[in-house]
Amino acid sequence: MKDLIKSPLGRPLDPAYPSNMFAIAGSIALAALFAAAELIGVAALASPFWVAGGAGFMAWAIGRELDPDNPLSAAVALVMAGALSFVVQPSLFLAAGVLIATRVMAQTVGLALRPLETATLVGGAGFLAGSGIAAAAVPALVATVWIRIGVRPGLLAGGISTVVFFVLGSSVEWVSAGVLAIVLASVSVLSTLVTVPASPPVALADFGDEPIPVEGVSLARLAPIGTILASFLLAGGAGIEAAMIVVASGAAVATIKIVGSQDPKTQASEIVGVGTE
Repeated sequence: MKDLIKSPLGRPLDPAYPSNMFAIAGSIALAALFAAAELIGVAALASPFWVAGGAGFMAWAIGRELDPDNPLSAAVALVMAGALSFVVQPSLFLAAGVLIATRVMAQTVGLALRPLETATLVGGAGFLAGSGIAAAAVPALVATVWIRIGVRPGLLAGGISTVVFFVLGSSVEWVSAGVLAIVLASVSVLSTLVTVPASPPVALADFGDEPIPVEGVSLARLAPIGTILASFLLAGGAGIEAAMIVVASGAAVATIKIVGSQDPKTQASEIVGVGTE
């Protein structure tokens, strides 16, 4: 199944893997739960059903890029994102930008970027720059292009994003100084992704026989922190709400890494190395 899709931007999602099946079933269950709540008139649901389902899946997908050896991290991220969707409506666009950035940075697919995919990343950075709060994912995406492809494409992505951002006038909507406590709490949790270094992954890349490089995973773990900070700088508390999928993914991985409840080597058959978003 995975041979049907060969791009470093997408990953096969083989339901034969229990962790992948959990992602599919969990996302559908979240969407169904929120849809049922809407039908019976439950008040104060912050997210529509399709956002809730998408948030769960996106959080799972980012979690497996940040911790490719441990499917529990991704599973916890899905649950956390679903719970947070009851009280906030996160940005799927922002999460998509972070997902692509972490995937390419971590090199979990094991394929080199071709010209069309490079153009997609550069164009994607420009698109997000004009998409309101989703612009918070641009720094991570531009950094990924710069590091993985080269200085010139990185400069191009950054330049296009900057022009689009200012021309379209992405809004800055601060809500209150009190949200500083929220962002500091989020960053303190996410910073453990840096202070707890990635160990050499056991998982192999989706294509090829080489293990996922530890340097790539370590770099990918910087994306959530940068995105949270950018979200706060762009829109204060509203920005943090929009970035809650990223918060869920980072916090889940950090929690699992700190607790250290599983030995990755015992999970080789469960690794999410096969899988497409």
